[in-house]
Amino acid sequence: MSSLRAAGGVAFIITLFGLTGCAPMQWQKPGADATVSVRELDACRQQARTSSYQEMSTRLSVQPYGMGMDRAVAPSFSADGDRAVLEQHFFQMCMRSKGYELKPVERSAQQ
Repeated sequence: MSSLRAAGGVAFIITLFGLTGCAPMQWQKPGADATVSVRELDACRQQARTSSYQEMSTRLSVQPYGMGMDRAVAPSFSADGDRAVLEQHFFQMCMRSKGYELKPVERSAQQ
């Protein structure tokens, strides 16, 4: 199941790149200056990181392990991928809750 979620995350990223033509993206909020945006971006990153580790800790502590599997090696290698997908999801939710939208960078702003 977790590999399906990771595959879904990869498909989302590929779709996002396809729709934007690989244009650079940035979080934008009307009226927010650079200082405020950086502060809110950092706060959302930290919150997302903490939330994703808490979520994965909860998932790993309640998932049953296969017969004969040692608890020290039971979590799959996909756990880090799952946590990264969760972290990105929490980050996006946080930014949107603060009024930001992920938009392509305008050409004049790129130069």
